[in-house]
Amino acid sequence: MKDDESLKDIDLLIIDIDDSFIYHRTVAVANRIFLDNFLGLFGTRAEGFFTTKETVIEVLKVIYRRLFSFRPRKNNLYNLLVLSGSALLLHALNLTRVAVNMLGGRMSNRTIIGLWADTVAYLGIDCDECIISKETVKKNIYPEMKQIYDEIKSMDPHMFVAAISENLSVEGRKDPIMGILGIDFMKTNMLLCKKGKINGCKKDVCDGKDKRRIAEEIIMIRRPKKVGIIIDDYDDLELLSLKDVKVVVYSPKIERFIDKKRYDAAIKVDV
Repeated sequence: MKDDESLKDIDLLIIDIDDSFIYHRTVAVANRIFLDNFLGLFGTRAEGFFTTKETVIEVLKVIYRRLFSFRPRKNNLYNLLVLSGSALLLHALNLTRVAVNMLGGRMSNRTIIGLWADTVAYLGIDCDECIISKETVKKNIYPEMKQIYDEIKSMDPHMFVAAISENLSVEGRKDPIMGILGIDFMKTNMLLCKKGKINGCKKDVCDGKDKRRIAEEIIMIRRPKKVGIIIDDYDDLELLSLKDVKVVVYSPKIERFIDKKRYDAAIKVDV
């Protein structure tokens, strides 16, 4: 791929982050908060980055290994009750969203994002608990996508990279993935903080229309001649209609929506 002329001269690269380059970080944060409260009943804590599958495994492990260490701590039990109820509703909403999008419809994530933000605000979760460290992020980047990205970026070190993600970042904290990937501009949703606790949310990126609007604003400012995009989910499909998109990097999930004949290069990456 390094010699592919079609990948040269990209002025602007617009990328999705969560699920494209890394397991969705908002979900990973939610899993860690749930797991930390669960492990608190057994006198231990959660450390690291957890997918939903890994969270279930950790729960089963602690039940097996530390059953007799169980202590019914009121705060942990209450948090688990609230988190479990929120998780069930979030899962139901996400299944509905996936089904609608698979059938060609478009369902926004606005309700899902708002529900999770309301949950952590209601529980008074510390802002620090909603942050994933740079070392942890770097360790969990998908190597296949990172390799493709690095090769594209190496063809033009001056290429402007803009990231648009539905992840919930934390107010006042620079997202560590910007430094890891060398991102010039990033737009995400934002968890608001007051006295070290989550107390609200600013929702700027909730669906494909939001992503396209933000991308169009970037294009208006940058005026690129050749645009590349890296996308993974149904919400990202709106970016295919952007002007001057010549290169598309995509995941297998959305392959059937990609008209490969329209682009100079269409690259599938299995993440």
